[in-house]
Amino acid sequence: MSLFLNLHKSLNLHKPIQLYNSSFLICRKLTTSSSSTNKTETLKGWRKHAAHFRSKPGSYIVSFAILHELTAIVPIPLVYIFLSSTGVQIPFPQQALDEGNKFINKVVTYYGYPPLENGSRIALNAATSYAVVKAIMPLRIAACVWMTPWTAKRIIGPIMGTFKRIIRRK
Repeated sequence: MSLFLNLHKSLNLHKPIQLYNSSFLICRKLTTSSSSTNKTETLKGWRKHAAHFRSKPGSYIVSFAILHELTAIVPIPLVYIFLSSTGVQIPFPQQALDEGNKFINKVVTYYGYPPLENGSRIALNAATSYAVVKAIMPLRIAACVWMTPWTAKRIIGPIMGTFKRIIRRK
C-alpha cells in the first residue's frame, strides 16, 4: 500500500484515488493534497447490495429463496378466488373438462373426499391459477431481486444472528 502511495506522490497526481477495504462496504478517497486527510463515504445503489452479498451470501440466498417461494405460493389462491368469485369463463372444451373431472373424481373419492359435481370448473380454475403464476415468473423474479436486500437485512440477518448466538452458547 505504501509503495502505491509513494508511486502516486512521485507521479504528482492530484485526483483522488478510490480504494475499497476488505469488507467492500466503505470507499476511501486518498488525496495527495497538503492536508492528506482520509474521507470515507458509503457505497450507493446496487454496489452497496453487491458488497453486502459478498460479505453475507447466505442471508441473501436464503432471503431470495423464501421470497421466490412466497411469490409462487401466495398468488395461486388469490387468482383462484378471483376466477371463482367473478365467474370468468375460460374457453376450454367441455369434453376435455368432463374427462379431467372423471380422473379427479377417482383420485378424490380414493382419499375419502366427496366427488366434484358434473361440469365443475374447480380443476380448470386451479390449473389456470397455476398457469397464470408461471406466466408472471419474470415479474416474480424481478420483485424477489428487488425485495431481497431489505429482507436479508431486516428479517433473515437477525434470525441467523440469533441462531449463531444460540449455537455459540452451547
